[in-house]
Amino acid sequence: MKNSQVADEVIKETPEIGVNDFPARDFLNKTVELAFNTGLLRPDRLRVFVASFSVAEDQLSQWRGYSYGSTGVSLAFDLSALRPPAGKGILVPFAPCVYDLNEKKTLLRAAVQHFMSELEGSWQAPYKTIREWGPVGSRGDRATLVARIKKQLPNAEEFNKRLHVAMIKTSTELLQVAALSKNPSFHEEQEWRLVLPVLAEKENLKNPPRFRPGITTLIPYIAYPLPLNADSTVPLVDVILGPGSHVNSTQAAFSFLKSEGIRVIPRESSVPFRLG
Repeated sequence: MKNSQVADEVIKETPEIGVNDFPARDFLNKTVELAFNTGLLRPDRLRVFVASFSVAEDQLSQWRGYSYGSTGVSLAFDLSALRPPAGKGILVPFAPCVYDLNEKKTLLRAAVQHFMSELEGSWQAPYKTIREWGPVGSRGDRATLVARIKKQLPNAEEFNKRLHVAMIKTSTELLQVAALSKNPSFHEEQEWRLVLPVLAEKENLKNPPRFRPGITTLIPYIAYPLPLNADSTVPLVDVILGPGSHVNSTQAAFSFLKSEGIRVIPRESSVPFRLG
């Protein structure tokens, strides 16, 4: 199920009319449109770059899927002290992916609740003013009341400001959930992600996109510099050679790491697999 479809389901579960006849579902639908289809955050205006990590350090399916026939290398980094600095536009700073549908919905419901909290307070003032025009009775009367409030809202500058801020904030939260959502079929990978959004039209980036050849196409990426340790070395703590590696690969890897000043002793994969 696509992220926008999950968001649509959560919104359908949200009461159509909230406190003080607040048209919650109407505004939420517009927010989902902003997050996934229109505005500044639509796919053709926002490129999302993802750096993927895994808790599963030595897994056969990943050797086969990502290491050119199990001859690759699994690198383990100590990222506990590494977080991108504030103000760098990071959308998700190292967080685990979400595979379960119910967990995705829980995160989306939290975003919906934040949205409601942001706006219901501002909706209250025009509601009370127009509510004095007459009592609210049937559903038809309520619809008329909501229409009257909406008609007044273009002149309610404070509400419009809060609506804009709330929609952008909630759209960002929806995109955060989307960036961490993966199909349940990949749950065994136990993936963590660092997500960086980049506006497509933005120029003069400090770290502009580069390109590398993929199997079927060119793949854009950003060379994001991670801080080094106090001794100016990469925070590499373990190296595992794929189960299909050459018998001399361990010694060769050790010599290379030593030449780079990295004090890590590489080891062979424990997966009982060899190339035929």
